[in-house]
Amino acid sequence: MRGATSVLVAAALTASTAVAAGLVPLAAVPGAAPEGRLGSPGAAGGVGDLPRVDFDAVGRGFRDFLGEVAASCMMRGAAGPEVDLATIVNAGRASWKIVENNAVLPDAGQRFAAALPEGLRDWTGLCQWSGAEADRFEFEVKDVVGLPAARVAYSVVRTTGGRYAGKGRFLTGVSVQPTTVEVRAGYELSMAAKVLAVSNVGTLADPVAAIVLAVQWRAKGLAGEQRGGSAFIVRGDGGFTRIQGW
Repeated sequence: MRGATSVLVAAALTASTAVAAGLVPLAAVPGAAPEGRLGSPGAAGGVGDLPRVDFDAVGRGFRDFLGEVAASCMMRGAAGPEVDLATIVNAGRASWKIVENNAVLPDAGQRFAAALPEGLRDWTGLCQWSGAEADRFEFEVKDVVGLPAARVAYSVVRTTGGRYAGKGRFLTGVSVQPTTVEVRAGYELSMAAKVLAVSNVGTLADPVAAIVLAVQWRAKGLAGEQRGGSAFIVRGDGGFTRIQGW
């Protein structure tokens, strides 16, 4: 976010510097994913709640989930009249909270956005999904004298490549998974995700879904309030870009 000079992308977060600065690591809770480790089957939720995926679990279960996706859909020779491939909509959440009052929300790991062709209710109507991908980011909030007040590491997770009738590249499971949250006493941190746009960056005949996703944070302390964030372009063909200067 422009002007967010209080944000510093840390090269590494170490336990020794956290203790020296008085930062308190939060205990692991459901929804806070260990770095690089994605899901095993969990409880299904509603629209925008990732079905049968618990991102707090470890790798093998997510491969099982992808197998369920492949088995649950039928390869179609042509798109049905009720499906508009060229019109892409968000079939998940438009916005959701991730961290509130310094705590990762218990269901943060099950909230997501999805870019699907209009006429499909959820991801189970598509086939040929690729494996889940994740990119990790960090930011640091500093107090008025330049000492760290909060450090956060998170991953932007997505599942790409879903096809309908052999066409298109669509998205599901576009989510934000905190891996580290450290906040100094006297500060209050909150964090949320928001879908800014959903579009087709391919052709009408062979569309490629894209989501512009913002990750926003707010830190409050004795010296006042600071805000910041980052934005990303997530594509159904696997493309992923952090928007510079946002």
